[in-house]
This record gives sequence, C-alpha cells and structure tokens, in this order.
Amino acid sequence: MQQVEGSEGTAVARIARGAVQTLSSAYAGRLVTWVAIVVLTRELPPEAFGQVALAATLLALVASLRSFGLHNALLHDYERVDELAPTHFLLNAALAALVTLGAILLAVLFVDGRYGRGVATALAVFAAFDLLRAMVLTAETQLRRDLEFGSLAAAHALALVVAAVAGIAVAYLEGGIWALILSHSVYGIGYVAVYSAMLWRRRSPLSLRLFDFRPDQARRLFGYGAWIWLGAMLQTFVLNFDRLVVNALLDLKTLGFYERAHIYAQLPTGVITHALTGILLTVFSRYQEDREQLGGAFRRALRLIMRSAVPLSILLAIEIPALTRLVLDESWMPMASILRWLLIFSLCRPLLEAVHALLRSIGDPRGSALFAGVQAAALLIAGPLLTRSHAIEGTAMAMNLAALVGTLVALRRSARFVDVPWVRSIAPPMVAAAAATAARMAAGPLLEGLSTPVSLVLGATLFVLSYLLTLAAIEGQALLDQLRTLRDRLS
Repeated sequence: MQQVEGSEGTAVARIARGAVQTLSSAYAGRLVTWVAIVVLTRELPPEAFGQVALAATLLALVASLRSFGLHNALLHDYERVDELAPTHFLLNAALAALVTLGAILLAVLFVDGRYGRGVATALAVFAAFDLLRAMVLTAETQLRRDLEFGSLAAAHALALVVAAVAGIAVAYLEGGIWALILSHSVYGIGYVAVYSAMLWRRRSPLSLRLFDFRPDQARRLFGYGAWIWLGAMLQTFVLNFDRLVVNALLDLKTLGFYERAHIYAQLPTGVITHALTGILLTVFSRYQEDREQLGGAFRRALRLIMRSAVPLSILLAIEIPALTRLVLDESWMPMASILRWLLIFSLCRPLLEAVHALLRSIGDPRGSALFAGVQAAALLIAGPLLTRSHAIEGTAMAMNLAALVGTLVALRRSARFVDVPWVRSIAPPMVAAAAATAARMAAGPLLEGLSTPVSLVLGATLFVLSYLLTLAAIEGQALLDQLRTLRDRLS
C-alpha cells in the first residue's frame, strides 16, 4: 500500500512540476509571439489578417469532420496506450489525409473564385501542414500518458518562437500574407514543422508496429469518440461561426479587426487555457474512477484558472486603448473597442475549456456535446440577428451570450461528477477584480496627464496590487495553504 501511495505521490509531484514547466515555457514562447503579433499588425493591413482568419476558419470547420476524439479515447484507455498506439496512428493519419485532400480541393474549386487567391493559398498550405500536425497526435498522447509535460511545453515554446521569428523576417522582406501563413500559431508552417519534429524525436512513429492494426481496437476508439466527434464539430462551430458571419454580413477589413481583437484578448489567458488543458486531460483520465481525487483536481484547476484569467482579462480590457496607441496606431482603435465587447467571452472560455477536458476525460463526451450544442444554437440564432442590428459589436454580443449560456449548462453537467463549491471558487476573484477595477477607475483622472507608457505601468500596477490585496483579504489562509501544497509537491 505504501508503495502505491509513494508511486502516486511521485506522479502528483511530476504533474505539479509539469504544470509549472508548461506555464513558464508557454509564457516565454507567448512573449516572443506577442512581439511578433505587434510587429505583424504594424506591417500588414487588416485585410491580410481577414484573409488568413477566413482560411483558418474554413479549415477548422472542414477538419472538425475528422475530430472523432481518437486521442481522447486513447488517453482515456490509460493503461493500454502503447497497445492501441499503432491503430490510433493509422486511423488518425487516414482521416487527416482525407480532410487535407478535401480542403485543398475546396481551396482550388471554390475558395479561389469566391474569396480570392490569398485565402485559397492560405487554406491549401494550412491543410497540408494540418496533416502533419494530426500525425503527431499519437506521440503527443503517449508523452502525456508518461507525464512528460516539460518536453511538450519545450516543444510548444520553441515552435512558437521559430514561427514568430520566421513571420517577422518574411514581413520585413515584404512577403505579405506569407508572413501570417508562416507564423500562424495553430496551422502555420513554422509552428507545425518544429513541434512535430521535436515530438517525433521523443516518440518516433517508426517505433510503432504499424502492421498491428486491429479492427476491434478501431471500433473501440471510434465507439468512445462518436460523441466527442459531435461535440468537437459543435465546439468548432461555436468558435468560428462568428467569423463567417462577419465576413458574410460586413467585410474583410472588419474581419481583420475582429480577428486581431480575438488574438489580443486571448494573449493573457490563452496560455493558461492551452497549457493546462493538456495536463487536465491526463490528470482527469488518471483519477476518473476516484470521485474524491477527481473533484480535488478539478477544484484546484478551477481556482487557478479563475484567479488568473479574471484579473488578466479585465486588466487588458481596461488598458487596451492606451496599449493600442502605444504599440500600434490610431488606425487600429476599432480592434480595441471590439476586444472590450468580447470581455464576457474571454472570461468564460478558460472555464469552458476546463469542463470540456473533464467530461471528455472521464467518459462523458455526450455532456460535452450537450453544452456545445446549446451554445451553437444560441449563436446560430443570435449571431446574424445581432450583427445585422449592431454590426461588429452585435457579433461580440452574440459570442458573449453563447459563452454565458454554455457556462451555465457546463457547470450543471460537471456537478454530476465533481463536488465543487461554485460560489467559493468563482466569487473571490470576481469580487477582487471588481475592487481592482474601481481603484483603477478612481485613479484615472490622476493618470491622464502622464505619458502613455507611465500611465500604463502605474495603472496596471495599481490594478494588480488592489486585486492581490483584496483576494488575500478574502481568502488569505486558503491561498497560503495552496502555496504550501504546491511547494511540497515541487520539492
């Protein structure tokens, strides 16, 4: 028994260290990415971002047809990952090849004539590299099972840095839209090539017994992934339908502003969402049979997400006009306004991602599909109506509405599997952020006469200090206990 407990304690320590390594590596990579985003935004017109955003949206919708959740199914079968790996790799590669072929045909036969050569080129290139990205999912899942979060974080960070540097270089060489195709953080050439190469160094597909494809294992993976497939398609629809609406009802330049607003809105919290989701999938799969352990892991993740995402999102919404004037120029001010309208969506998304990870890991993909479906229905109705009546602000309102509705349904569904004191988990950071916002607003007249950089630094410092002091006053002892626990896990 002591050996089991010791082994589990070692695993928990590795998970904790992996989380710290993942967050630190991710933020280092995102710092370089942020510089690249600013440079590219200054060098390229909004229409270029609109073209690439439309291409990525179209690929995401087409690629959702192959999102059977095979990697979730593989990780869910925690003890049989290596046994199922050859079947998983071949299934994933075959489905990805079909999607890539379909996307390239779509680019050549339809997109080129309807939306222009730039969108078609970006879609075709993204589709080709999406095949490579899909084929590395088996290795990625094996590394997650082995708790090698540090290796995954390093690969992600290095890929982001290489993609950012390549994008900046091409932009200064006046490569136009190719700077965005190279530097895109999901489908881009630079990111996918480096990330795939690093993961295959750790888990080469050549080490798999690829002739060991077994139809019974394929049925097992597909059987688990059927509801994930539906949920993934609905989630992809929720995250991309707004861009289709903006392109259809407004124009490509407005889509460029809207896409940049989304990118900037996710800069502070996207790291948390991306970095933790992979870890949470592993942790929740590991503890899926133990409600107490599962609930504890979910509560700790929820507290971390809310206590970091809430203040970062609100602080960015407050300071984005000054930040836009400082690093860009007045021509990009429409982006700042859109970002503020997306605040509720920015606050809800990390929480929704955590619940998605929970439900997929413990074997309830139907629940994940349920709240994604509710969001999709709300967005399908509200998106076009509000965009027609309130232009781009209406699109943001529709995203906020879908996020709120999805959050309510998600929290109710997750209560079936974990015991979470929702008020104690969510209220303290919201109250602390409200107090920090009030302090920052009160200091606004005093900061107006200062230069923009000084005003930004002083305003952000005041907000952060006010938030931390208020949060410490509300739950000081609980925070100290959590820090001691983290220190013990890391030691």
